[in-house]
Amino acid sequence: QKLRAPLPSKLISWRVGRKSNNDTIGQALPFITPRVIQNLLDDILGPDSWRNSFLANTLGTGSASVVAIIELKLNGEWIAKSDAAQVDSFKEDGTTNSKEMAIKGAYSDAFKRAAVMWGLGRYLYEFEAPWVTLDANKRLTEIPILPLHMLPEDERADAEAAMAAKAEAAEVADNAAAADKATAAGTPADKPADVPVEQPAVVPAETQVPAQA
Repeated sequence: QKLRAPLPSKLISWRVGRKSNNDTIGQALPFITPRVIQNLLDDILGPDSWRNSFLANTLGTGSASVVAIIELKLNGEWIAKSDAAQVDSFKEDGTTNSKEMAIKGAYSDAFKRAAVMWGLGRYLYEFEAPWVTLDANKRLTEIPILPLHMLPEDERADAEAAMAAKAEAAEVADNAAAADKATAAGTPADKPADVPVEQPAVVPAETQVPAQA
C-alpha cells in the first residue's frame, strides 16, 4: 500500500511529451526520478531490504536495450520484478556525449519502469496529460494540478482551492475576451453579445428611413 500510495507533489517531476508543429504547446507529463524511487525504497523498506541490478542486451537489429531488476526482501524472501528500455539512437560526432546520454537514459528509464512494476508512481500513467504553453526553450510555462485522487489527503484541500481559483480566472478571461470581441464588432461592452441593443426612439413615419443592413 505504501508503494502504491500517491506521492507528495514536491516529489513529482514534469516533462514535455508531444509538441505542436510550431513547438508553442506541448503535453505535460508527470514522472518520478530514480533518486526519488531510491529514497522511497529506503524509507519504506529500509536500505538493506531492496537491491537492483541491470542486464544489457544487444538486439538482432543492431539496437540495444537495458533490463532493470528491482528485488524487495519480503517476509525474508527476495522477490524480483523487472522491465526494460531501449537505448536511443545517437551519433558519435566527437563534439557531444550523445552515446553516454543515450545509455544513461536507457538505464534510468528501465529502473523507473521496474519501479512501476512494484507500484511506485503507477497511478501517474492514468493522468490525461493536458496541453500547456511552452516557452522559448520549449519548457512548460506552468505545472498542472493533478486530480484529487492522485494527491495525498493532506494536499487535496489546497489543490481543490487552487483548481477553483484557476477555473474562476479562466472564466474572467473568457468574459473579458468576449467583451473585447463584442466591442470590436460594435456591440456595447457592458451588454452580452446575444442581447439586442436598445433601439432609439421611434421617429414620425414620414421621416423614417430603412435600417441599414
